[in-house]
Amino acid sequence: MIENEDLNRIQKETYEYAENLAKSYYIDNLQGTKIYCKSLRMHVMFTHSGWNHFVEKDRPINELITRFFALPRVVGVLRTTRKFGDYNARKKKSLKVEYWGLVAEVEKVVVKVVVTRINMGKPYFLSCIWMGEVKD
Repeated sequence: MIENEDLNRIQKETYEYAENLAKSYYIDNLQGTKIYCKSLRMHVMFTHSGWNHFVEKDRPINELITRFFALPRVVGVLRTTRKFGDYNARKKKSLKVEYWGLVAEVEKVVVKVVVTRINMGKPYFLSCIWMGEVKD
């Protein structure tokens, strides 16, 4: 019989392994780069702030793991999406924060990418979500 303690250990170790792989991928392939996004008609930057937001939100471990799986598809979403799916602007004191949601199928997976911009600055990657696989 598998004890609850064993299940928690398996989940925790799987998360830590996936997070390390995702962080290496982000740092080695994305951080410091910019990708032109046709639908926004702007370049989207990949910053350290983007990585921090991506992993430091209070989300369930399983949700974070699927987001790690979506990460290698982010560039494909930015390059291929023709229209952004949603837009939201919020005012916080003297800040205007904008958010765009972009959704596309990349390698038979539907992925949503969230891009943000503060006070008309450079837009940057904020998060991504694995929305599901496309069945043939």
